[in-house]
Amino acid sequence: MNLTNLKAIFTDILSACSLKKKFVKTAGIYFDGSKIFFVKLGLITTEDDSIPIWGIVDTAELTPFVKGQLSDRSRAILMEFDALDDDILDEDSSEESILDLVVKKSASFCINAWQIDTVAFCLDTDKVVTEIEDLSNIPKDKIKNNVQYQIAVAGNFEADTFKYSFLETDSGVWMEGISNADVTRYIQAFQMNGIQLLALTAMPDGIEKIENIDLAGANTDFLERGGMKAAFAAKCLAYKTNPNFLQEKTTDLDGWNYRNLTAAIVLVTFLIIAVVGTLDYWEYRQVKANLESKRKQYALLESDRRKEEFINKDLAALKERNQIITDLSENTFPWRGLLIHFGTIKIQGVWLKAIHSLEGGNIEIKGEAISYEAVGNYVKALENDSDVFKSVRLKNSDTKSDGQLVTFTIELSL
Repeated sequence: MNLTNLKAIFTDILSACSLKKKFVKTAGIYFDGSKIFFVKLGLITTEDDSIPIWGIVDTAELTPFVKGQLSDRSRAILMEFDALDDDILDEDSSEESILDLVVKKSASFCINAWQIDTVAFCLDTDKVVTEIEDLSNIPKDKIKNNVQYQIAVAGNFEADTFKYSFLETDSGVWMEGISNADVTRYIQAFQMNGIQLLALTAMPDGIEKIENIDLAGANTDFLERGGMKAAFAAKCLAYKTNPNFLQEKTTDLDGWNYRNLTAAIVLVTFLIIAVVGTLDYWEYRQVKANLESKRKQYALLESDRRKEEFINKDLAALKERNQIITDLSENTFPWRGLLIHFGTIKIQGVWLKAIHSLEGGNIEIKGEAISYEAVGNYVKALENDSDVFKSVRLKNSDTKSDGQLVTFTIELSL
């Protein structure tokens, strides 16, 4: 190791310990099926305000593939600007092949032309599950749970198999959902090409202006053709706002200089390893094995405890149902028949808590379920029973304070 290398190492350490910023720019990308639209955001200072805001500093368009034959001259021009692969995709190309080529070209452009390795990608709305609902009567802290339930039902998603996000607009709450498998596919495609995908979203319909973004750096025609969607995705990353399926992956773009900080951490780690190289490895293995054994024992105990809780809840629900039947008089035969009919509608993880009549001859039932998915299955079962119930309306659903069960209220028209 010569003096020059030592100087470079200590320079990295000093830079890492400072508050020097690295990330002051990012890119938004949108692919409309034939062209890729790029928007580069940077921190700028407007004439009316000395406080820097995010604004468009550059734009670009790229055709990732060409269908049909090309002349030698056309091929040479496209290859010079890295706009064409040797393998030309045609109309029969799979969606995965097109995605791979789009990501490859996008990554090449962002890294080589703009020196950017953190990007946001905007999907078309037909690539995701979308809903818009008026949730003005729902408390703010309950909107997230309602969105999760609505997307699960609309996309027929199983629990923990999808990501969702939402944005409150003038028309209501815009919701969007996508499977975990599709999210992973986009993330990995960019990772393979040296890019961090930190925002993945779809732009809600009807948005004509993006708040807190200076759009003066792009012409109107570019924005209308696809640039607006690219700018919307970049804004979700720059300001860490919804809707963004990767909200948990975003970082402060104007944060620490992570490259230099990483170099310092690597150097310090190497020195620590060299100093404590006499650590007893086998003793470490034994401690780790004991820890894994304790974790397995705890997992078994926790499973038994949860089973006991659910059994107790089933017994309590059964007692409540028996009490309801006992309290009914001999003259309420229609109610007994209705209760017997409810007993035939069995959905795993759902318990009825109360049944009473409303004005106009409607029936209201209240109950509990182990998940929003179970509530949705119960509503579907009631809707399928159209011979008895003319209409089924889920009035509300909410998570109990213990976080274990979901309460719900359903109104039925006989």
